[in-house]
Amino acid sequence: MKMKRTSIICIAVLLLTAAGSLIIYRNYLQVEDGIKADFNSHQLALARLIGRGAEMAVDGIRQGMAIASRMPSIIKGNERCPADMKVSYGDLKEENINPLFRLNDRGISTHCLPEDRLKGVTGKDFSFREYFKE
Repeated sequence: MKMKRTSIICIAVLLLTAAGSLIIYRNYLQVEDGIKADFNSHQLALARLIGRGAEMAVDGIRQGMAIASRMPSIIKGNERCPADMKVSYGDLKEENINPLFRLNDRGISTHCLPEDRLKGVTGKDFSFREYFKE
């Protein structure tokens, strides 16, 4: 009788221990899932901020290029063109723009900045490029 009672108590303790362990494990999984969800949401927010920053940088470059492409001296390619291109290049260089070209109506490069890094580009035909065809 005493053995039976001890066995029942041991089984009850084992069941309670197993139930407690299961509850603790489920809570652990919920906490882990919560941490993962928080981490993923923060990563998504960071990725969106980085994407927005890149979009703003590209918009700034696009605006600078639009201003440069509407300058009469650059459009005509007259004697003021190199000076105006240098001013525009100085502004765009801050935005990490490296080469700046001026193509004539046939797609031939008439001016290029920086002159020392891209020797031989002036006079080159770019009419086959997609950006010129547009």
